[in-house]
Amino acid sequence: MIYYSPHPHIGIPDTPLADFVLARAAERGARAALVDSVSGRTISYAELPGLVDRAAASLSRLGIAKGDVCAIFSPNTPEYPIAVLALARLGAVTTTASPLCTKDDLRAQLGDCRARILITVTSLAPTWVGAVAGSRVERVFTFDRPRPDGLADEQVRWFGDLLGEPGTPPTVTIQPDDLVALPYSSGTPGLP
Repeated sequence: MIYYSPHPHIGIPDTPLADFVLARAAERGARAALVDSVSGRTISYAELPGLVDRAAASLSRLGIAKGDVCAIFSPNTPEYPIAVLALARLGAVTTTASPLCTKDDLRAQLGDCRARILITVTSLAPTWVGAVAGSRVERVFTFDRPRPDGLADEQVRWFGDLLGEPGTPPTVTIQPDDLVALPYSSGTPGLP
């Protein structure tokens, strides 16, 4: 049986996700847009569009383009939404994996969605190092600086490096029915 809300339908604009989210950022100026609850570090609304564009430009230079699937396997960080919006800006698809995934769960997801990059944290390396092996993942970026032992610099880079490189992302035509997120959880393509 299908249940419908008694409230009117919500209008969803035909606007790309990054454009919609960042549309009024400049007018909010120095107000905190993202806050790290552990350290208190903040990213202001004024900073956010530039960070998204720099990350998108850097990812584009690495060959990430419209339709490419990129995975994020991480707890919440201020850089997490920057990564999602940067990928959306390029027309790429973000697939998110719970930090509670097992190595086998993550391996299955990365293989099924054919993820080209993985964005993660080093504390989850015991899970993702084995999951990435044999997958199509070309590069790994970590939201935190440390690199797990045994992995070469060209295999694992700090996400902050993408934010530090200047650039403007390419103009991408995004249609309202283009895929922006590919969730894997119980009830979607993931295992129950």
